[in-house]
Amino acid sequence: MVFDEQRYVREVLEPARAAGNQPPDDLRVRYALVEPLNCREVAESVKRVRMCWRKSRGQLRFRRLIDRLEGDHLKLVPLFERAALGDLAPLRAELTTTADRAGRRRAELRTRLLDAAGEMRTLAPGDLREIGGEAAELAREAGIEIREPDVLPAAPPYAGYPRARDALDALGARHLREFVTGEPRAGRVLGPVPDLRPAIRRVAEQWSRRPHDGNRTNADTVLVALKRAGAASRRASGVGGEERAARGASEEASATTEHAASRRASGVGGEERAARGASEEASATTEHAASATFAHDDVAALVLYDVVARLRERHQQRASEGALLRFAIDDLGVDEDDARRLVFSVIRESGVAGGLAARLRDLIDAGEIHAAAELASVAGPAELTGDAELLAAEARRRISSATALRQEAAALVLTDPDEAWLRLADALRLVGDLPGAADLQAGLPPRAPGRMEAVVEGNEVALSWAPTPSRVGEIGYVVARCLGRVPRHPGDGETLPSGGGFARDPAPPLNAPLFYAVFAVRGTAASAPAVAGPLHVRPEPADVFVRAADGVVAGRFTAPPEAVRVLVTRDGTPVPTERGGFRDETVTNGTTYHYRVAAAYLSADGHETITSGVHVAATPAARPDPVRDLSVEQDPAGHLVVTYDEPPHGQVEMVAMPGPPPWPAGTTLAVEEVHRAGRVLRTAPVPGGVALHAGPGVLLAVSVSGDVATIGAHREHVNLTPPRELIAERRGEMITLGFDWPTDVTEAEVRWRCGDGEESRLPIGRAGYDAHGGVRLPSPGGEAVTIEVAAAATAYGRRVTGMPVRTVVPGRTIVGYELRRSHLRGPLVVTLTGAAPTRVRRLVLVARSGPMPQRPADGETVMSWDDVEIPARLSAGLPRLRRPYWLRCFAEDPAVELRDPPVRDLKVR
Repeated sequence: MVFDEQRYVREVLEPARAAGNQPPDDLRVRYALVEPLNCREVAESVKRVRMCWRKSRGQLRFRRLIDRLEGDHLKLVPLFERAALGDLAPLRAELTTTADRAGRRRAELRTRLLDAAGEMRTLAPGDLREIGGEAAELAREAGIEIREPDVLPAAPPYAGYPRARDALDALGARHLREFVTGEPRAGRVLGPVPDLRPAIRRVAEQWSRRPHDGNRTNADTVLVALKRAGAASRRASGVGGEERAARGASEEASATTEHAASRRASGVGGEERAARGASEEASATTEHAASATFAHDDVAALVLYDVVARLRERHQQRASEGALLRFAIDDLGVDEDDARRLVFSVIRESGVAGGLAARLRDLIDAGEIHAAAELASVAGPAELTGDAELLAAEARRRISSATALRQEAAALVLTDPDEAWLRLADALRLVGDLPGAADLQAGLPPRAPGRMEAVVEGNEVALSWAPTPSRVGEIGYVVARCLGRVPRHPGDGETLPSGGGFARDPAPPLNAPLFYAVFAVRGTAASAPAVAGPLHVRPEPADVFVRAADGVVAGRFTAPPEAVRVLVTRDGTPVPTERGGFRDETVTNGTTYHYRVAAAYLSADGHETITSGVHVAATPAARPDPVRDLSVEQDPAGHLVVTYDEPPHGQVEMVAMPGPPPWPAGTTLAVEEVHRAGRVLRTAPVPGGVALHAGPGVLLAVSVSGDVATIGAHREHVNLTPPRELIAERRGEMITLGFDWPTDVTEAEVRWRCGDGEESRLPIGRAGYDAHGGVRLPSPGGEAVTIEVAAAATAYGRRVTGMPVRTVVPGRTIVGYELRRSHLRGPLVVTLTGAAPTRVRRLVLVARSGPMPQRPADGETVMSWDDVEIPARLSAGLPRLRRPYWLRCFAEDPAVELRDPPVRDLKVR
């Protein structure tokens, strides 16, 4: 395919330049690629397109666009190189990616347009040019209106408008149109507007018939403004120019005021005549206004300026776009379309509305007093009137005072820089842009800081100093370090971080003369330095560690890199030393030895300097003997009682470990290694051992002597608090068991054994115990029962129990009895039988009318027998009670359980 260069310029480059020099996102368009892609055609097309770029760059309008295209092409070169070699896959992937990227870019551009349009949904053509790209197209798609801001009047068409505005506010009118028409809505104020002249005549006639009072005076002021606006406009049209119109209106207003004042002052004077004169004048003014001829355009211009001035005031109060629009529509009643145009134009006004006075006021408020004076000096006499003249005079007064302060400061620069700084600060508060004042103030140095102290702390140097006596301005400190000389200025040597009168040199050069200086800095000026030095950083040997064993003390250390050697002495006697440690075998067990480990450095003159050294002590001792065996029990209070045989050498420590120790018993090693592997427990001495408190785990007995320890026996244990208040009661062939649960226990195990029989086990939980009101255990035969209760838990992957609590329920002999009568009136025969011969201490026969007796005291004792041998046959007479009644036997013997016959045999009918 033949490349058409003119068509490419017309269809690709021109639209891209019009879109803000935005290159086409689609690489097919940018490089004139044709589907289906062909390796040879792609390389040829890229070559032709880049030749077109180089030619077009000679034209100024395309230069920025071509620069962007060439910049993007650098990123795409590898793709085209692969395509030229026959691999089109990367290029096809990039074509897909660029389409997605174009969509994201358009979305971002649309967001920027919406943000710029704001609530008004309106932009100026200049905004689109600044944003660039397809801004115009996207703005139309997003429903954003593009329009030039309306040119709004910068000054009122009548010089006396401020007085008319005050009169309107006093009358309660929201704007001039409401005063004229009586309607709260301002309606349309841009373009063709309704003719208000008939309404002005009507309202003038209405006010002319009103009595003379404050409201009448305010209405006359507004009507005069409407008349003067037209007169000023006509006068301006006669002589030509806005300046003459304003001057003519001002002169006329002044003449009217002077004439009214002279009329009020003429005659014999007095308040009554003055009031009558004012009333007559107001009446004449109103009547004249009623008969005056108003120009439609002049009235419309004044009505427009009245609305615009109110919007500008609200805009200067930082009202938002939405608030301004609501104010224009709801409060002023402006037509919605005109309201949008007005708000958009007020917000987009590039100049300062209100003429020279407003510009001077903004400059003065911003602190640019010198610029305000320059602006006033180039303004014409016609502009320097009223507020503008007052503001210009204020600017000149401030400049005069500030210049005097600057001159005073210049005289104090050498003798009292702090006072000079204060004078310049006063001058800059008056005139923020006073020429040369800020630079002169920034060059005033503070006084030097107080004495500087430098202390060597190991491998670091700690620095401190007294603050500068200067207390004006923002003062900081700069700390510098130099090798072999004093720092001359803040940037000389190595700068250290500092603050609050303190600094630290974390990595000073070792064994070299160091000088430190601190400068007080204010602005761009620095004080004279406070100096410390020379000092040398010569660190001691690090990581000094000494271990004592049986007849030997060994030590190790790390020598400083700049040290020539390390010296070790024991109580003043040198000890043979190597580079990394020493070994002293000339020691006696039980004696404490003191060692000094010092470093030696060579000074610049070749002499050796030895540090004060690190002091350590060690006491050699015989090798500790291990604890051969130990037992662990738990007392009722929950403590573990550990008993063992005291070893001949060494102090025994109890170490808690999570599992079995990694060393076999009898191993001797450094005590700190044992302490790293476990936790030394606090113990209390008890006969034969110690008492301690520990959680589940392994207890290891360690014999310690000096810095070594020997591993002894160990035991696994669980620290489970045993239950308390164990209560067991026999009820027939069942035993009821109850106890107090420990607060930290949720499971328990009950073990019981009847006589010499096998032991039974029953696991119980706290919830089940509470639900059943205790534990019930079978006990057939009435034998003695031994019961143990222990707290239970799961540890080490299995179920473990704590120390048990034991109780014994004594056995009982079961004795049965029968009640028989041989004939109708014969004696009652009591027959007692048992499984084995036994003796009952006391047997009581009780009778009762009513409910069955439950205790011996519940009825009348018929007969009692002592020391009854079982088996036995006893007789007793029947009681004389009203039938029916009950008979029942009771055994008053804790070792005997009496079993009743059937209920029918106990009731006598």
